[in-house]
Amino acid sequence: MPFSIAYRGFAFSLALLVSVLTLSGRCAKGQEARAPSAMASIEAQLEERVRRDPRDSSAWRMLGRTRMQKSDWSGAMVALRTAVQLDPHSAAAVYDYGVVSRELGDEGQAAGAMQRVMEIAPDSEYSVEADAELQALTARGVIPTNYEIRSFDGSNDAPLIRDPRDEEESESFFKTLKKDLDLRIDLGSQWNDNVSLSPVSREILVGDQSSAQGIASLSTRYILFNNDTFRFGPTLDMDFTINEGSFDRLNLQSYQAGAFADAAIEVDDITIKPRVAYTFTHDEFDGTTFGNRHRLATSIGFVWTPTQITTAYWSIDQNDIRTNRPNPEITSQDGVSNSIGLLHDYVRRDSMFRTFRIGADVSNADTDGSNFRYRGISLFAQSVIVVVPKLHLTTRGGVAYRDYYDFTQSPNRDTTIWRTGAELRKYFEDGLSMALVSQYDAFDSNNRNFRSDRFLIGGQATWEY
Repeated sequence: MPFSIAYRGFAFSLALLVSVLTLSGRCAKGQEARAPSAMASIEAQLEERVRRDPRDSSAWRMLGRTRMQKSDWSGAMVALRTAVQLDPHSAAAVYDYGVVSRELGDEGQAAGAMQRVMEIAPDSEYSVEADAELQALTARGVIPTNYEIRSFDGSNDAPLIRDPRDEEESESFFKTLKKDLDLRIDLGSQWNDNVSLSPVSREILVGDQSSAQGIASLSTRYILFNNDTFRFGPTLDMDFTINEGSFDRLNLQSYQAGAFADAAIEVDDITIKPRVAYTFTHDEFDGTTFGNRHRLATSIGFVWTPTQITTAYWSIDQNDIRTNRPNPEITSQDGVSNSIGLLHDYVRRDSMFRTFRIGADVSNADTDGSNFRYRGISLFAQSVIVVVPKLHLTTRGGVAYRDYYDFTQSPNRDTTIWRTGAELRKYFEDGLSMALVSQYDAFDSNNRNFRSDRFLIGGQATWEY
C-alpha cells in the first residue's frame, strides 16, 4: 500500500511537471509572437524620451540597445554615437558602440571602442567582454594604432639632390618648357605583405594582409617667376594605389596641391638657398574621405663647396582626420605635428659613389587624443652608387624612436621604428627610366598590440621632363 501511494505520487508529480513545461512553452511562444510589437512600443517610448531631453545619454543608450535587438544596426549606431558623445565614460555605451561597429564592418573602430572600455572600466564585466571581443578581432587581424613616417628620411621636408646623370639631357618635345615645368609620372606594381601600412592610414593590421598592388603617381611643378636668384610657382602631386579585391577598402587616392618659393643668395664663397612651401593634402580610401592636412615646410641650404651641402628644415602640419573614434579626447588624431631636422649631403659627381646623405630630426605630434601624442627622434642615411653609366643603386636606412607620453594603457606603446630599402634604376633616353625597388619597415613596441612590420618589392617605370 505505501508503495502504491508513493508510485501514484510520483506519477502525479511527473504529470504536473510536464504540464508546467508545456504551459511555459506556450507562454514563451505567445511572448515571442508579441515581441515585435512590444519592441516597437519600447522604441517609440525611448524616441519620445530623447525628443523631450536630447541630453539624456541613458535614454540614447537604451534606444541603441533596443535597435540592436531588432538587428537595426544603422539605427543603433546613430543612437549609440550620440550616447557616447554625451557620456564618453559610460563603459556600457562604448561597449555597445563597439559591437555595432563590428556588425557594420568597421572592425578597426570596434577594436578602438573595446580598448576604450578596458581603459575606463578595467575591473568591470564590460572590460572582460571587451577583452574577449578585442582578442577575437586581433585574431582576425585588426589592431587599432597609428602609422605614419612623416619625414623619416628627410625627403618630405627638404629637397633631395636629384640623381646626377653622366650625359646631358637629351632633346625632347618639352625641352623648351624645361626651365618652367617639371613633371614626373610613375607607374608600377609591387607585392606588399602588409597593405594596411599606408602612409596616411592610422591603423596597423596584423596577420595575412599581403596583396599585389598597382601604383601610380604624378608630380608637377610650374615656375611662374624665375630671375635666376628667386623663383616661385604652384605644385600638384597625386598618388594612387589599387589593391587586390579583398583589400579594395584600402585603395588610396591622395591629392596634394600647393605652392613654393625659393632663392639663391651668394655670400662670399657660400651659396645660401632658403625655401618655403605650402601643401594642402586630401586623402581618400576606397573613394571615401579619410582626412585633410595643411602643411607648411621651410628649409635653408648652405652650399659650402660643390661637394658639401648642409640643409636645415622645419615643417608644421595640421591634421583633420574624418574618423575620430568614439572618444576624441583619447582616440582623435586631429591636431598639430612638427618636425625639425638637419641633413648633410656629400656629392662627388665624377665618382662611382655619387652621393651620400646623413641626417637627423626631432618631431612631436600634439593630437587631440592622448593615445596618439608622441615625441620622437630619428637618424637616417642614404647613398647613390653608379654601378655602370646610367645604372644607379640607391640604398637608404634609418631608425626612429617615439615616446607616446600620454598613452593611457599598460604596457606603454613607446615604439622603435626600423627602415631599410634599395632602388636599382636604369636610365634610358628622353627622360625614361625603370627601377626595381624594395623596402622593409619594422615597428617594435613595448605593447604587443602595436608591433608590426611590412616588406614590399616591385618594379616601376618613370618618365620625367
